[in-house]
Amino acid sequence: MDIKKLMQQAKVMQAKAEKIKGELKKRVYVGSSGAGACTVEVSGSYSVLHIKVDPQLFIPDAQGKVDFDVIEDLLKAALNAAFRKADEDAEASLKGANLPPEIASMI
Repeated sequence: MDIKKLMQQAKVMQAKAEKIKGELKKRVYVGSSGAGACTVEVSGSYSVLHIKVDPQLFIPDAQGKVDFDVIEDLLKAALNAAFRKADEDAEASLKGANLPPEIASMI
C-alpha cells in the first residue's frame, strides 16, 4: 500500500476521532442513587456539573446526628453511575465509528 495513502487515511481517522471526542465532551450524563435521594450531572469530560441531595437526608436522627456516611455513599454511587454512563456512551460512539483500536484508545 502507498505510504501517502496510508498517512491520508490515518489523518481522516484522527479527525473523526477528534470530532467524536468533542461531541462526547458536550454531552451530559445523569446518575442517581437512593431512589433519587441523590442526583448528579456530569459532562462527557467528567466534570461534575450539578449535585442535588434530598434535604431530608440532613435532618438529624433521634440522637441529633446527621448520617454523613450515608450521604457520602449516596454521592459516590450517583457519581459512579453517571461516570459509567459516560464511559458506556463513549465506548458505543467509538464502536459505531469503526475506528482502529489504536486511534480509539487515544480518546
